[in-house]
Amino acid sequence: MFKGKAIQAEQDPDAFPDVKISDFTDEGGRLIKKYECSKSGEGYQWVIVINNEAEASYQEDVQFPTFEGMELLPPYEGNTYVLKCGPGEWKIVIIRCQPSYSMSKSYLHKVTQGSSALVAQCLAEGTS
Repeated sequence: MFKGKAIQAEQDPDAFPDVKISDFTDEGGRLIKKYECSKSGEGYQWVIVINNEAEASYQEDVQFPTFEGMELLPPYEGNTYVLKCGPGEWKIVIIRCQPSYSMSKSYLHKVTQGSSALVAQCLAEGTS
């Protein structure tokens, strides 16, 4: 259900203004996409990462200092999660929300290049 909405949002962003789409081209993850929906009418927030890279990996570390009226669904629990999405994978984080909830969020993300991309970068920059 959520992945289908994410893919539809990619094809027609105007039809899904509640889905934010991010890519990581500037970080060497041209084929990594992140879809976030924080205003779902279904009572859920979700994050989906689809990694179509051959070698690059994506990681996101999220903390919710304020997390009231919300629940991370398995395999995640508590008020933090680490999402790791390797080459060719897709991952989802789902948060169930009560009708009235409060949250604040801090996060870090990184794209880790595979060895082929690093070798190509070194050759392009003239370093070894």
